[in-house]
Formats: sequence, structure tokens, C-alpha cells
Amino acid sequence: MTRMTHALTERAPIRTALLVLLFPLALVGIWNATPTAAAQEIGISGFIKTSYYYDTNQIPAVREGDFVLYPIFVDDGTGENDESAEQDNLLFVPFFSRLTFSVGDLPEALGAKTTGYLEGDFYGPGNATNNTYRIRRAFVKLDWATHEVLFGMDWTPLFLSSWARTVATEAGAPFNPFARHVMAKLVLKPESFRLTGILSQQRDAFAEIGGLKQQQQSGLPGAMLGLEYVGEGGTNVGLNAYYKWIRPGLTTDRFGSGAVQAYANLITEGLEARGNVTFGGDLADHLLTGGYAVLTDGTNVEFVPLNTVAAWLDLQTRGDLSVGIFGGYSQSLGTAEDDARGRLVEFVARGYGDTPIQNVWRVSPRVTYTSGKVRIGAEVQATGAAYVVGGDIYDESLAPDGDTENVVNIRGNLSVFLFF
Repeated sequence: MTRMTHALTERAPIRTALLVLLFPLALVGIWNATPTAAAQEIGISGFIKTSYYYDTNQIPAVREGDFVLYPIFVDDGTGENDESAEQDNLLFVPFFSRLTFSVGDLPEALGAKTTGYLEGDFYGPGNATNNTYRIRRAFVKLDWATHEVLFGMDWTPLFLSSWARTVATEAGAPFNPFARHVMAKLVLKPESFRLTGILSQQRDAFAEIGGLKQQQQSGLPGAMLGLEYVGEGGTNVGLNAYYKWIRPGLTTDRFGSGAVQAYANLITEGLEARGNVTFGGDLADHLLTGGYAVLTDGTNVEFVPLNTVAAWLDLQTRGDLSVGIFGGYSQSLGTAEDDARGRLVEFVARGYGDTPIQNVWRVSPRVTYTSGKVRIGAEVQATGAAYVVGGDIYDESLAPDGDTENVVNIRGNLSVFLFF
């Protein structure tokens, strides 16, 4: 009896392991054999991307430098860029590779065609977590043909309406607003027009300085409206408006800021042209320069948005061998207050501080070749930033003003994609 008990005890781990292995297989068999199981179709797609970069200067460490906003400036004490910032750099990265799941062929819900979408890459949620999978977009969409609703995380219209087809990861940032929000979206589709309304909240890997928490504690969502004319073959033109509220501290008043944008996409048989112009305040959450300033009159504290204007144009030929060029420009405009400098307490912003950025520009020609599922892209990206280093630095409205030191980075980019 003792021997039998001992033998059974020895075999218990083996039986447990077999059950663990066989149980999922049994579930799959039951699922496939059940005639009442709901039909659905799950598509898996994405790409593997490896990029090889060479930079002539140091750049901000956004994902080890894969995502470039502008070259850095380090004052050497004489108003010139320190030699430590002018050193070249080599970078090889694979973590922008993407994995996407789409769900379709589902039963109708509320009389609407129902689809789902889940997209991620290996950027990680922060610089310290590169190479980990993170959500880029995740939503469910109900489509009634004349209108549709979307619930989940997707690009904001300030980006999605018109974005540059660069080889670079930035897709036009920091000239094109770049952000994904968790949202509830309604799109009306009368004839050739699209009217979009959105309530949203920022949640992305690239967040404004404290912006996510500040928007949450404001107690109000951001709001967007868009009107678009849709032509044939991807041609469209439209207007977007965005407004948000933030509360910098739990005991402070909330304040709002907004943005407007005009855009157009022109697609012909041999050429694609895209571009937009954006003006707004506190657009650091969309990766533009700016944010807000804290002012005081000695008694009361006031929060005011810092305005930015940005524009870009992207051209490319169509075909397996494609040639393109991107050009962008942005300007830091300060606040709408004409006496803000004397009341300044601090900046909560990108591109402001002891050496503020007056403007940023970029020109980047590219060539791509696609063969089957493989694409090879080569791009030369010249990005310049004018840092204010002399004079009073700011004018009365806190727009960067004075003598400037122009810093330019030249990036060589060779990227290889495999799409699936």
C-alpha cells in the first residue's frame, strides 16, 4: 500500500502537467465543434522595421533618439553651443516594429456593422522601457453607413486628418500635431462630407509635462470638432478645432486652451501632396513647442497658454520607386497677454526656459523602394532650431526674442521594413 501511494504521488506532477497542456487543446476542440459559436474574423498584420541613424549633433533622448524633435543647445557660457552637444552619434533601433489585430465579420450590434482594432509597437510607455509592447490604438467601431461611433484610443484629428509619409518615425512632428487620445467619437457622413465630434482625454507615451494628470483632475474632457470634404482617391480638405481644460493643482482653478487647423490632401495618379497649418495654445501634449506660463500680480495666480503656429508640406511620387520631400516650420508666439513678462513665475512648457526656442524648421528629402512585402527607405533630415541667447530673451508677451544661436542637426536614415 505504501509503495502504491508513493508511486501515485510521484506520478501526480506528470498528470498535472498533462492536464495543463491538454486543457487548452480541449477548449479549442470544443469551440470549433460547437455549432452555435459566433463567427468572427481576426486579422493579424503589421511590420518589422529596423532603422540605422547617423546624427551630426546630439538630440533629445526620446526613445534613445529614434524620435527627433530638434537638436539640443547647451550654452557654453558665451552664448554658443557647447562642444558636448555638437558630437555626432550612431543609433540602430528595431523597436518601432508594429503588431496589429483587427476583428471583423461580427454579428451586427444595434443594427450597425461592428469592428474592433488593436495596434501596438515595442516603443514601451517610456524611455526606460524600450522594447516592451505598448498600446498605440485600441477601439471598437459601430458603423450605420450614414454615421458611425468609435470608443477607445485613436489618433486625434489634428494628426489623422493629414500626416506626412516620411521614412522617419515622427511623421512630421513637431510641425504636425502628434497625439493619440482615449475618446468617444461620432462621425456624420452626409454625401461627400464628414462632420466629426469627439470627447477625449490624453493618454499616450509622449505626454505634456504633467499634462495627463492635470487633464484628469480638471474634471472635464477635451473636445474636438471637424468638418471635411472627401473627394475621390483620398483627396480631401477640412478644418479642425480642439479645446481642452487642465487644472495644474488640486486647489487651483482650471483653465482652457484651444487650437484650430486647416489641412488638405491632394492625390493624383502620379503625385501625393499633403499639408496643414495649425495655430493654438498649450500644444505640448501634441508635441509642438509651447505649454503654459504661470503668472502672478503678487496676490492672484494666473495660468495662460503659450501659443504656437506650425505648418508643413509633404510631396511624394507614387509607385514602387517613390521620391519625396518634407518641409516644416514652427514659431513660438508667447501668450495673448501684453504684460506677461513682468508677472512671470515659471514656465510649464517645451522650448521655453533660460534658452528658449524661437523657431524650428526641417527639410528632409527621401527615396523609398518597395519590392513585394519589403520596403527600403533612405532619408536625409536637416532640422534646425533658433535658440535665443542674447537680449532680454522674451518680449512683453513672453514670445522668445533676442539674439539667436542656430543649431542644425543632419540625420542620415536608412530603414528596412517587412510588411505582413
